[in-house]
Amino acid sequence: MGIANASSTTDSDRQRPPLFRRIFSRNKVSPKNVERGTRLDSSFSEHTWDIEKLQQNFLDSNIAVDKPDKSKGLSQEKADELLRVNGPNILPKQKEMSDLELFIRQFLNILWILLIVAALLTLVSFFTMHEMISLWVAILLFVLIFVMCTISWYQEREARKVIRGFENLLPEICNVIRDGIGKQVPAADIVVGDIIKIQSGVRVPADARIIDCAQLKLETSSITGEAEPLDYHAHSVTPNIPIFESHNIAFNSSLCVDGEGMGVVIRTGVNTRLDIVEALGSAKIIASDKTGTLTKNVMTVTDMWVDDLVIHGFPRLDDHTLRELKTLETFKPPISDILLAMAVCNKADFDYDKDVKIDINEQFTMTPGKNQSSIAAKTGSNS
Repeated sequence: MGIANASSTTDSDRQRPPLFRRIFSRNKVSPKNVERGTRLDSSFSEHTWDIEKLQQNFLDSNIAVDKPDKSKGLSQEKADELLRVNGPNILPKQKEMSDLELFIRQFLNILWILLIVAALLTLVSFFTMHEMISLWVAILLFVLIFVMCTISWYQEREARKVIRGFENLLPEICNVIRDGIGKQVPAADIVVGDIIKIQSGVRVPADARIIDCAQLKLETSSITGEAEPLDYHAHSVTPNIPIFESHNIAFNSSLCVDGEGMGVVIRTGVNTRLDIVEALGSAKIIASDKTGTLTKNVMTVTDMWVDDLVIHGFPRLDDHTLRELKTLETFKPPISDILLAMAVCNKADFDYDKDVKIDINEQFTMTPGKNQSSIAAKTGSNS
């Protein structure tokens, strides 16, 4: 059975309307987008499929039924063909609007239009009847309208920034298995049927049905609004269980916080759940109490507790410049001990054939070989 996917919409397909139309058009959720969101559960059936049915429906993916972790994935030739037919795994950019256009649109609310008309009539009354009370009422109305529209403009501008922030949730590269070989490819080149690897600290590049995993935990706040990571599995579920409660579908932009797994891509680009979230994000009024739905749900370290010592704020660099911070000895305990533990207790792979750029407010390059001895000596003495 072949693999098919709806074609993606590219930026060239979307022409920007004239300024007048952009200002006077209202923010509305397209009925098509609402329908897509309403029919989401019915459009997904892969969460109810067992490994045998997944293998039958994704023949080109070469899924190994007995040992899913040994699946060979698509051939490179087939992946290139699907990419040409269905387009890249990207989301269309949201329509840009200048601050001026957005500000002007705030005055087009029917309530503000009526108040503006009332203020103008009151002003006309002042010039005809010369009553000061009419002038003060007109001024008060104009100030009220301006202040309220300014507040509305600021709130909508911040909301638009959050919606644009969804673009940063998508990974640039991802690990796939093609021709039985693991490789890294741009996330935009992912196609339906690809076997992807899900690893700790990496975001899922597309909607994927998990076929194998070990202690897999995914953070899905940008999709479901759940702030806490959820346990995922590779088992099929009964049809009465909704897609969001099946916990065997890894949605686009979900962050792996623990464990690892493999999945077969079932949706890409505009057909993923994330695109529907962006579409609904253009709604004029949103009521939500879910962390991560409108916020980024990105944790920032403000305090540390180690060895019964509480450390507040960022570590002090004393008289050292950022370019001098090349060894752990540069930091004083317990910061150096914490950094050492972070360096040793992780799954990162070091590529000795490339330079590593570390960005701490300012980029500098650490060339492999120059600092390996100091790091090795430090880690060796603590092993």
